[in-house]
Amino acid sequence: MTTSDDPGFEHLRRWITLGIALLTILGIFILIVGLWRNRYDPELTSLVMNNFPAIIGLPFAAVAAFIVAAVFRQSETPLEFEAVGVKLKGAAGELVLWIACFLAIVAGIRVLWKY
Repeated sequence: MTTSDDPGFEHLRRWITLGIALLTILGIFILIVGLWRNRYDPELTSLVMNNFPAIIGLPFAAVAAFIVAAVFRQSETPLEFEAVGVKLKGAAGELVLWIACFLAIVAGIRVLWKY
């Protein structure tokens, strides 16, 4: 049985993380190409321009938060998070890190976007 202490498991985990990140970036690229090919459709153009932060910004925020959480996972010690009497360790700590990064990026998009 493999554990997180096994070097082979960590190597596999890094490759899977990289694969997920690359597939997500590829999916976003396909979305952008699809939008570009249909740029002369007035309804689609209006929809994208009016909701650009939601259509393009949120997927990029999710990928960026995933990359940050995955990079911090590369350390040898498990990620720990403690706040308001709740202590999380391991995958739960990574999940909280991803959520915090995602919400921070979304808040940045919201604050900096001029309508």
